[in-house]
Amino acid sequence: MLLAYSNGGRDDVFQDGRTDWTVETLADRFIELAQPYAAASGSDPAYVAWLAELRRRTGGGAFWMYEDAMSRQTMWPERGLVCLWYAGAEAARADSTGAVDDNGWTLDGTMRVPPAR
Repeated sequence: MLLAYSNGGRDDVFQDGRTDWTVETLADRFIELAQPYAAASGSDPAYVAWLAELRRRTGGGAFWMYEDAMSRQTMWPERGLVCLWYAGAEAARADSTGAVDDNGWTLDGTMRVPPAR
């Protein structure tokens, strides 16, 4: 799987009643929605570098983000971090640093959000 997406509407990603998304149909829909925006179709070297770093650090894993306003550790909007999803225990161990941020929150298993365009 290359892409997984969920939201508060469960599998009704676009709030249109459709819940039979596959990885392919969801990716096609995202591409379709991005086409009117020239910036969404251009090359983005900074994102390529970020994604390469993500793949290296996770051993081929992925990332997940959440925007849970009820969480005391809101990752994306407040801390500018995504959570890493490691391909295996060895990748998680190799990426563990024990580092903490200015507030004392752990930075293990996290990475900065993708660069803005």
